[in-house]
Amino acid sequence: MIDFRRDGAQVEARAALESLLGWTQPARAQLGIEVALPERNGAQRAREALEAGVSIEDIYRDAVAETRRTYAELGQAAERA
Repeated sequence: MIDFRRDGAQVEARAALESLLGWTQPARAQLGIEVALPERNGAQRAREALEAGVSIEDIYRDAVAETRRTYAELGQAAERA
């Protein structure tokens, strides 16, 4: 990620998210919001799978399935609200 507050310095995405989560922690605690970042992001998991010999087609298929599953969960939560 690019941090424009630091003259366009490049920052690891995870570090940027952890910084944001630390900054918003008091508000999240007040609202009872818990956030758990996965150990590796989707691109990292995909690269690892490719290096392990999984075909690019299977990696793509898994990514699409995960997206459908997670967005379906969001849709269901919105319907309940």
